Amino acid sequence: RLAARNVTHDASTAAWLGGVDVLLLPLRLGAAPPIVVEAMAAGVPVMALRGGAVEGLLAPENRALLSAHAAEVSLRDALQPLASDATLRAATGAANRAQALATHDAAAMVARSAAVYAAAIGRPALPG
Repeated sequence: RLAARNVTHDASTAAWLGGVDVLLLPLRLGAAPPIVVEAMAAGVPVMALRGGAVEGLLAPENRALLSAHAAEVSLRDALQPLASDATLRAATGAANRAQALATHDAAAMVARSAAVYAAAIGRPALPG
């Protein structure tokens, strides 16, 4: 299945991601777009390029599958295992979901930010 969409981040994004087998981002971006974490949280594998900001967000299982080059043949070859193996897609998606919940959950991000500020001012972080 191949679908193209100019993604806007609204309530329909999660529903749309539920019908996606793999999120394909064939660009090396300076910052990772929010759709990457949304796809991860939805349990969707991400095909992107090695060395970009997206790579650092993904679960190790997904990072191992990334394409080294943006050329069509390189992307096709890197995408082939995910496209042809539903078990690999499910396992990679599950690893991404676990990674998203562990590192991009709002409470976890607030706790990490509080710890950084507490360390900067030399005081313990407030509980909660």
